[in-house]
Amino acid sequence: MADVSSFNPFGPSSDSGNHPGARPGPPSGSPFGPPSSVPGPSANQPNPTPGRAFDVAGPPSGLLFAAGASALVGLGAAIAGVIERNWISVIGWAFAGPVAIIVLGLFVAADTKRQAEPVYARPGWLSVVYGIVAALIVIGIVVASVGVALWIGHI
Repeated sequence: MADVSSFNPFGPSSDSGNHPGARPGPPSGSPFGPPSSVPGPSANQPNPTPGRAFDVAGPPSGLLFAAGASALVGLGAAIAGVIERNWISVIGWAFAGPVAIIVLGLFVAADTKRQAEPVYARPGWLSVVYGIVAALIVIGIVVASVGVALWIGHI
């Protein structure tokens, strides 16, 4: 009959030999000591120090204001194109449309990246300004489209 005290259900190990009184399982040692197989902090990972302040990330509001400025320039050019019934509406459409939308997309991408930081603070006014910029873009595109249609119809 086999000795039950030396039976290891996980297979034989180097420490669970057939010597009397040996216990199956992991090698003996302090369970609270540092394990030798787990690596310490590597050189490419920062070692956090207690009491160090976190960097607070915020939205890239400059990109949002640049998209708003582009939409306003486009809207102004579109209004001038509607009044004059000339080609300036095309420039208004370009600034209020593709340029402003691309800059607004860059804002959203950068803001999403910053939201992944450990600490992110979003000001309350950001949603309102974002909505205003989006509305300016839509209004600028519509007015510029009307201006282009009036210009083409006038030719």
